[in-house]
Amino acid sequence: MKATERHDCAETINAQLKEKYNTVLTPVISWSASPRELIVVATSKADSARRGKPHTVFASFCPFCGVKLEGV
Repeated sequence: MKATERHDCAETINAQLKEKYNTVLTPVISWSASPRELIVVATSKADSARRGKPHTVFASFCPFCGVKLEGV
């Protein structure tokens, strides 16, 4: 993908999910100095008896088209 092209998979997928399933991807805010595109990968606890929340995982590549995400 060229630097001048805009990666819009999240917007496209959100529109499709919203229309069909009343669902959207979880939005992420990045407080870093350089802008980053972040897509959350859903996780859950392997052992629900253990305390604590599951870790948050972010994709390095777009799970929809395979393009490397900016700033990751």
